[in-house]
Amino acid sequence: MGRWGSRHLREAATHTFGAPRPRHTEVIIVRHATYLAAFDAAARERPDDPLFTFLADGTGDGVTWSYDDLRRAARRVASQINPAVSRGKPVLLMAPPGLEYLAGFYGCLYAGAIAVPAYPPSPFHGRDNMDRLQAVAENAGVSCGLTTEAVRPALDGFRVADEPLTWLSLDGSVTTAADVHEDDVEIPLRQCLPDDIAFLQYTSGSTGDPNGVMISQGNLVENIAMLGDCYPSERGRVMVSWLPPYHDMGLIGSLLSAPVVGLHAVFMPPTVFLRRPVRWLQAMSRYAATHSTAPNFAYEACVEKVQDADLLQLDLSSWSVAINGAEPVRAATLDRFIERFGPFGFRAESFYPSYGMAETTLVASAGALGRG
Repeated sequence: MGRWGSRHLREAATHTFGAPRPRHTEVIIVRHATYLAAFDAAARERPDDPLFTFLADGTGDGVTWSYDDLRRAARRVASQINPAVSRGKPVLLMAPPGLEYLAGFYGCLYAGAIAVPAYPPSPFHGRDNMDRLQAVAENAGVSCGLTTEAVRPALDGFRVADEPLTWLSLDGSVTTAADVHEDDVEIPLRQCLPDDIAFLQYTSGSTGDPNGVMISQGNLVENIAMLGDCYPSERGRVMVSWLPPYHDMGLIGSLLSAPVVGLHAVFMPPTVFLRRPVRWLQAMSRYAATHSTAPNFAYEACVEKVQDADLLQLDLSSWSVAINGAEPVRAATLDRFIERFGPFGFRAESFYPSYGMAETTLVASAGALGRG
């Protein structure tokens, strides 16, 4: 426990949390046949509500987009995609975590293209990442990609089936809210059917080349509806995430679900958490967040690496749903997390162990909410 014992931390905690937390108003969730219809309807119903806040370094106010900001930015990206790619064709989405990435993903939806999310090249991942990217691009059969100017130089010479890709820039999609409204490009909402493929979700490829799972519009909206049991439909609830937005747990569970169930999603790059796990908990405290999702190792990292001095500023009393999945859930980790952070508002019944896989879109099995 460091230089402070658990008794001292509990005594200090009584002065840290307990202030009134935000009240929530109900959001009426209407079932739609496709994810795009669900998002577009939500954007029209509550256009000015905050939807996504990106914290580049895990601190500060970050940059916030409302529903309407994202809808307009996505339509602008779609207007770039439409001349380059036919409806139903794949588009490689290669951008770092951030608002550009979301504009690209939703831009693909509005254009009727199939998004293929992929980790951008990184010096931290070495050649293995480029080999995986090559395998994904060739398996999907992409001829066009969305990226940022920061990533683009690393893609020089990147080819698929010995042909260069057409790269479209996402940099102009992230502006101030005022600029988004001024530059808005309206395109007709394409007809979208439940069986249309929304995106290709690639497995980890830990035992070979990654395999693409076709996630349809219907798969996506139905799986998110299943999450409704643990995402109460109340306006004002906040999700915090540091998970990579390239596959199921981070993309669907933490980001794509937000507009459908009425959550405000605050997110940061995974590297921020890996360097300083406390940034996750500080964001949970600052935004009075109610929901978050992470693998077991993340909860263990918080127990091991968060310093006593950082605990004194935490208020985790709003955290009502702490999903634990993507790897074996260890009872010892849950117990240690509860012991460490219970004095600062975290409740044992908030833990929500779950199981999922790319092949089932996301959710496969989960327990009852509120049983810990």
